[in-house]
Amino acid sequence: MKCRISTWPQTILFLSLLLFGCSSISPELLAGTLLISDGRSYYELPINSPADITEWRIADTGFKPVSISPDYRYLLYCDEQLHIYDTDTKETRALPSVSCSQQFRWSPTSSKFSYGDGSSLYIYDLSLNTSIHVYTAPSDHYFPGAGLSKEYSGEVTLGVWIGPNRLVFQRFTGVMPYEITIPGYGSIKPPELRPNTTSLAILGEDVELLDSDFRFDIREVSADNSLYIINIIGNENYYLTQSFEDFAGMRTTSLPISTDCLFVGFVNNTNELFFIDVRDDRFYFVDPDTKEVLRGPETPTDIKSLVWVGDSEDKEIIFYSGPIYYMNLENGRSKIIVDASIMHELHFVDLLAWFP
Repeated sequence: MKCRISTWPQTILFLSLLLFGCSSISPELLAGTLLISDGRSYYELPINSPADITEWRIADTGFKPVSISPDYRYLLYCDEQLHIYDTDTKETRALPSVSCSQQFRWSPTSSKFSYGDGSSLYIYDLSLNTSIHVYTAPSDHYFPGAGLSKEYSGEVTLGVWIGPNRLVFQRFTGVMPYEITIPGYGSIKPPELRPNTTSLAILGEDVELLDSDFRFDIREVSADNSLYIINIIGNENYYLTQSFEDFAGMRTTSLPISTDCLFVGFVNNTNELFFIDVRDDRFYFVDPDTKEVLRGPETPTDIKSLVWVGDSEDKEIIFYSGPIYYMNLENGRSKIIVDASIMHELHFVDLLAWFP
């Protein structure tokens, strides 16, 4: 299936484009620094440096990095247990209550992160230096044969933070199926208990859980946490909503964006939406108020990861596609700013942020 713009009535505005080519870049941008991950280490790469990227590791911990906070200050990594490294103070401390086998997702303020093992969900609060239990799915046993017993449980996702103390996640709720073992025939294997409920966890003195009547995933949250791009489970289009409560009451707006589009999100800390249509390899922008679709420039090559640069009103990106490019989405011009040879030892490159 190709990415497509929905066919409901809309006004398409064309941006004036210049021919694709190289453009001059401000000295401020050339002096900037990229934060990069290759899945094993994190790097701060000065854009104008000819040195090999392996010289620019943030911290040579010798262990696999797990996750980095949204403000890029805290780095989680594992040896025999989970550690947190502060890139400001250069200090490291262990988090013995959190297993390295977990998965992690940071809150927008970088003060907490959620983690879980698929059947339980927790939140670690850095200010309190403690873990908070959010939810554990029900579990039971079944008997695949004589003298054998196996445990099975419902699934829980890590969720998406929609504010400093609000986490939306998927969980299994309901009655566990009861297994009956018939002599000579064995027992029926229990079904997969995938999440069937979208819930909101609100952190306070206690954890309050609110359930939605509709299952949905959150694709992206705006920088000010005022708008969410969501997908209703089983639906091919994205929707825009202003809160969990609004969506639970179906107060939401259909977007002219299908789920097979790429890089669906918000423009550079604003509420304007953007995406790449793989059918014509072109950028598009969507006004959040009118839902008008604005046609942007073609993508010059296969984009694997991208970050926004400049001020919030600027439509400028840096993206990775072998080399690292700078591109102005107002006029379509681009330029290689980091040659591929500098990154020859990396398995892949994920651009995380740009700093002036």
